[in-house]
Amino acid sequence: MKTLVLLVGVVLLVGCNSTVPGPVVDPAMITLVPPDTTMLIGVRVEDLVKTSIYQRYLADRPIAPLDEFAKQIGVDPRKNVWELLYISNGKERALLGRGKFSNEAEPRLEIEAKGAKRTGYRGFSLVGDDEAAVMLMGPSMAGIGDTAALKRIIDTRDKTNGPPAVLTERMKEIPKTAALWTVYAGPPMTLPPDASANMGNLVKIVNSVESGSFYLDVHAGVSGKGTGIAASEADAKELQGGMRGLLGIGRLVGAKDDVRLQRLFDGMRVTQEGKNVNLYIEEQEDAITTLLDFMLSGQGRNAIPAPKQ
Repeated sequence: MKTLVLLVGVVLLVGCNSTVPGPVVDPAMITLVPPDTTMLIGVRVEDLVKTSIYQRYLADRPIAPLDEFAKQIGVDPRKNVWELLYISNGKERALLGRGKFSNEAEPRLEIEAKGAKRTGYRGFSLVGDDEAAVMLMGPSMAGIGDTAALKRIIDTRDKTNGPPAVLTERMKEIPKTAALWTVYAGPPMTLPPDASANMGNLVKIVNSVESGSFYLDVHAGVSGKGTGIAASEADAKELQGGMRGLLGIGRLVGAKDDVRLQRLFDGMRVTQEGKNVNLYIEEQEDAITTLLDFMLSGQGRNAIPAPKQ
């Protein structure tokens, strides 16, 4: 009897330890991530659309990355796209998607994208030009973005087993229930030069962030966490102070006449742990649209390139 109990205990312990932390990502996509990748952004579309928050607040709302991908591939994003994965090395970027794609989609794309041309590359067809293209990798995998990025994914697909170790480590901080997540590790982050007029030394401190992660969970309310890892504890302390200052200014100025923004800022807090600066987000359900507007206000600078029409 003691032997049986011991064996059961060992099995349970092994089972718990074998659970890999981090977000749920389709193996067919995550294994395509090139080794020089510095940023990943994931969206579990099929899980997101099942949540009550999505159905109440987001079902009829345009979501730029999802809609752009669906437009280029020619599918219904809410029904036929299961998952999205944005991949960037800081110079080139692409957006991969898993879903149900018709075999007739590629010829249709070639016709609709006026001026686009079809080119073969190592057994795959790209529709677009030298700068941006659409690529179908099968009935359930497609990609859009910089042509060079798509080619890099093809070149490294047999040489990589997934993201570089530093990104994999950051992914462990993401819960499996996250609907949207991102990890970053690479050259120092940079803010626009003209931002210094409004943010002063915060620009220099933000530029010292070496890696980080962020996620949103909308299964029960709106919760999330962003972590930036600074070059030193001194930089982290300054970053924490700067972020707290910005939230304070946002409450006093930006949200002064906007109740929605006021509530949004009230649901955020900043802490510091060594070189880590954490932004915690705890919001009511109806704050999700305000939060997305706030997060995506500068999305035009990082839009996924599409083939010229």
